[in-house]
Amino acid sequence: MTGLRWVRTVPTERVSLDVALRQCEERSPKGTFRLPSRIELISLLDFAQSKARIDPTAFPDAPMGEYWTQSLVRAPADQAAKKNYWSVHFGTGNVNTDQATSDHRYVRCVRSP
Repeated sequence: MTGLRWVRTVPTERVSLDVALRQCEERSPKGTFRLPSRIELISLLDFAQSKARIDPTAFPDAPMGEYWTQSLVRAPADQAAKKNYWSVHFGTGNVNTDQATSDHRYVRCVRSP
């Protein structure tokens, strides 16, 4: 057990990274919720199922799409201006990189113990 506390239900619309960060911060008055790291989000995947995905009992009605993480992709120095973040797809189990300025993904907020 990681001790992390996950938000069980998520909005069904995909949003930009800026909106995702704001949604997590606004979940509690002290700002204790945040976007998960890439590793934290991957830990929710259930590879025992025919398609790697999030546990439907623990997280009912979770959209099967890509979710934002707070993990920044390390880029070569000549590409440092491009901000790419990792995302995790709960329908396929794929881990991808996405451009923070243009892409829209789902949001699942978490907080540490």
